[in-house]
Amino acid sequence: PGRPIFADIKIVDGARKYVVAAAEHGAHYVSVCGVASDASIRQAVAGGRETGIKVVVDLYAAPDPVARARQVVEMGADLVYVHYGGDAWAETPELDDTAQVVALVKAAVDVPVGVVSFDARSGVAAVEAGADIVLIGHPYLRGPDAEPMLTDYVRRVKAAGAA
Repeated sequence: PGRPIFADIKIVDGARKYVVAAAEHGAHYVSVCGVASDASIRQAVAGGRETGIKVVVDLYAAPDPVARARQVVEMGADLVYVHYGGDAWAETPELDDTAQVVALVKAAVDVPVGVVSFDARSGVAAVEAGADIVLIGHPYLRGPDAEPMLTDYVRRVKAAGAA
């Protein structure tokens, strides 16, 4: 209670019904893949307007994330987020250009821009690049070292945001 719930389900098709279902299950935000069709994005936005849930478009794998961010915001997306992708990061973390992309997307749209980060370093870089929201997931949420890892992550990212 009192905390926003984000259904990070990355909808690709059947968007309206999944957005409505996420809202009915108590979510405040729901994600849609940016590579989904324009029709799916419009249907997700329609479901969001109908239920009050905020539609977040994940720019993961978008060939031109800046152009796609502009397009989905014009269609009514409430937020966008930049996401290099866990599989790609596991194979080639050195190619993660999220911080550079965040700055470009931030300059291109007038909605909050979030970032999926993989460690404290990438979370700090995202905040320094202008990200409004920073997300973190596994292994920071489970496992024997989750609590100290998450505590360090939050401390470092908040410090970057206060600078």
